[in-house]
Amino acid sequence: MRSPTLLRRILHDESGQALVFTLLCIPVLAGFLGLAVDVGDLFRTKRQMQAVADAAAIAAAAELNYGNSTTAATGAATQSGYTSGSNGFTLTVNMPPQSGPHAGVTPNGYVEVIASLAEPTYLMKLFNIPTVTVAARAVSTQGAGQGCIYTLGGPSSPGISMNGNTTINVSTCGISDNGNLSMVGNASLTAKSIGVGGSYSSTKNVTVSPTPVSGIAPVSDPLAYLAAPSYNSSSCVTMPSTNPLTPGCYNGISLGGNSSLTLSSGTYIINGNFSISGKASITGTGVTLVLLGSTSIVGTGVVDLTAPTSGTYSGILFYQPSTNTNSITLVGNSGSTIEGVQYAPSADVSFTGNSGSTIYTDFVANSLSLVGNSSFQSYASLPGATSPITTAVLVE
Repeated sequence: MRSPTLLRRILHDESGQALVFTLLCIPVLAGFLGLAVDVGDLFRTKRQMQAVADAAAIAAAAELNYGNSTTAATGAATQSGYTSGSNGFTLTVNMPPQSGPHAGVTPNGYVEVIASLAEPTYLMKLFNIPTVTVAARAVSTQGAGQGCIYTLGGPSSPGISMNGNTTINVSTCGISDNGNLSMVGNASLTAKSIGVGGSYSSTKNVTVSPTPVSGIAPVSDPLAYLAAPSYNSSSCVTMPSTNPLTPGCYNGISLGGNSSLTLSSGTYIINGNFSISGKASITGTGVTLVLLGSTSIVGTGVVDLTAPTSGTYSGILFYQPSTNTNSITLVGNSGSTIEGVQYAPSADVSFTGNSGSTIYTDFVANSLSLVGNSSFQSYASLPGATSPITTAVLVE
């Protein structure tokens, strides 16, 4: 029989308590560890879904003008490693958005993408929660484009050439030149960015900012979505002597001498050559000229042309289809005003400006040659103007 002293010693002995408490805490610690793994994994999945939703929304907005938004969104998700309908992943594309401040906006305005994934759990399975659906949402639209001058020829093409006292000041947008950039004389070039597919060269007193980056990947036509207006060539008529001229289809427009022509607002299809020479002048507000032949505006008269600010061809002054490779020669004399985008993706464009002219224009051409005292700013920088050159942007 043990003595009372020994019993008291055994009852009051504290050795081994830490081990007991440790054994009792192990299930609790394991539970916290499992919960931390579950929560951490869900947060990681949330970040992944947000990245997928953002990428898919940008891809979808980029295709709004072409009607392929859903296909583009699912393709972007697949490239990110997630295929809708597979392994618990679902991609939903809504046009217009079903929630948020842009809900109900016209289908061509905004696109909503929701990426969701059924993520398996660890500890939560003990509470009959085998999976948790993690979702992320993004909304995108077409915003102001990052570029305002595009030359689409290959890396061996002339690209952009500036000769003389030419000045380009497009500090709020970029220049994408698939060809070569050449600057000679007192040429000055300022842009938000300058990318060149071929080479860059300069001689004499040239100013350029920022330094052009050579070897960029070729850019595509930013206005390829803009279809030319349909017309019946048999309905085209010879330009009448009436003034002002009304919108329609004409078998060429030619002005010379001291003649003048006023164009009423609207779209003009010129199924032939467009020629202005001598001291002839032309004026038109809110006009789009669809050029199906060659274009030469080389006289000393005033050219006062502005693009429409609404409608299908909002911001487009000259529209030359990609099937027309005829060159465009344009001179903006003192007192001239030219406002609008010049779109001629397969044509070589030559532009000569003179002091005293007001030029707000963007170019999409095969190549662009600037000579003399030409000086212009981006059309998008004109107060109240909205350029048709856009890019996909996230808004939510």
